[in-house]
Amino acid sequence: MSALPTTPVPSHIKPRSVQPTRVSVAHSLKRQRRGGTAQAWGFTFTWSGITRAAFAPIFGFSIARRGQYENFTAVPAMLGTRQSAGTGTPLVKTATTTGRAVPVKGMGASQVLGKIGDFLKFANHTKVYMLTADATADGSGEVTIAIEPALYAAVAVNEALTLDSVPFTLLLTSDVREASVRGDAQDGLFDFELDMVEDV
Repeated sequence: MSALPTTPVPSHIKPRSVQPTRVSVAHSLKRQRRGGTAQAWGFTFTWSGITRAAFAPIFGFSIARRGQYENFTAVPAMLGTRQSAGTGTPLVKTATTTGRAVPVKGMGASQVLGKIGDFLKFANHTKVYMLTADATADGSGEVTIAIEPALYAAVAVNEALTLDSVPFTLLLTSDVREASVRGDAQDGLFDFELDMVEDV
């Protein structure tokens, strides 16, 4: 699987979460809500005022995706790495099949696994999750992490977690690619935007 070029770094990144909820409103205005575990991350990457030499590889990469057909990986700058890291190697402590809580071991005593808002990925998943509460290990180097969305697939004992340089598996959301050029096409500056959604 191809990876989105990491340079130049986008000038703007807009993250988003899509979590469908079925809502019906009665005449009394009482709302009934139904939701499941479906969720996908999305991003808009924007490059502003970049040279043709910097623009060409990104544009070429996007064209090579053949519209919305071929997926790719990307690590969003600043967002793809946790805010605070402790010592140790975090591993799943207990096999878990469903839910929003996963026991983790392998951290240093009282070390920070991650903070609310950090992304993480389990070794056997392409799906990316987010910590919804700070996670600090106890004296044994263990902690139960709170995640969103609920697990898409089971995690096994000793399955590794990725919390830094978390790769998202993404698809472009449109079959159209367009850019704008300031000045002439050889010496001017380019503005370009890619809208992506997680391939779940």
